[in-house]
Amino acid sequence: MAFIILSFISCKKDKRYDLFARSLFGNWKAIQSQIDVGNGSTAFTDIAPQYNYYLNFKANNNFESSYFQIANTYDKYKIVDSVYAILYKQNTTDSSKIEYIFENEKLIISFQCIEACRVKLIRN
Repeated sequence: MAFIILSFISCKKDKRYDLFARSLFGNWKAIQSQIDVGNGSTAFTDIAPQYNYYLNFKANNNFESSYFQIANTYDKYKIVDSVYAILYKQNTTDSSKIEYIFENEKLIISFQCIEACRVKLIRN
């Protein structure tokens, strides 16, 4: 009986961790970027360590970023579903939809661009 109770408790902890691990909430450090320069070929490339790019999704729906494509442009976010979120521009009604996926413990965000533009991040 004690084994069953302990097994149940440990499963609950795993589920809570999984929900957190698969959540945008928190501070994320950019480690790789993927940009198509117009010829159709893309690959993730490492971001040099001297560039401390981050995205920070706060619990109160505030948003901060130093990532060059969106730095100081957006200040709020709203999660639409398990794949999409919307970033809102500061002091305007303008917004941008982003797509996000989780790959192992990394977060990959796709921005609205004419060419492919994505960033791979780790929880900071």
